[in-house]
Amino acid sequence: MNCSFYIVILLISVFSSGPVFRTPAGFVFQDGSTKIRVINATDHSFTNVSLFSMNFDNLLPNDTLAYKELRYDSLRDDPLIYCVIDGKNLARYLTIPDKAARRFTYVIDSVTNGILHVSSYSEISE
Repeated sequence: MNCSFYIVILLISVFSSGPVFRTPAGFVFQDGSTKIRVINATDHSFTNVSLFSMNFDNLLPNDTLAYKELRYDSLRDDPLIYCVIDGKNLARYLTIPDKAARRFTYVIDSVTNGILHVSSYSEISE
């Protein structure tokens, strides 16, 4: 058999064996000890809100969503916020919270020319 076939089988068995925490290759896994939320500081309504491939409720103007446990695997999930505004799909890459952060908040500050402007802050546990 072809050597590349065995390499593919090896890679599949390694990467499907469970969650990855941190590896030299830079893979990241968040196990749910961090909770994230979204604040809408704009006058826009957002639908189909998703962060790190996790679905959230629709976001009304000047609204705050409840915290959710972050379950993030860099091999499977996107470090993005997705949402729809006025029928237009928008997305933005996000900062991945540090594992020490108990609560992490993303704030949609504005939307300019179809670009989301998102800031973030964390509450670090002691």
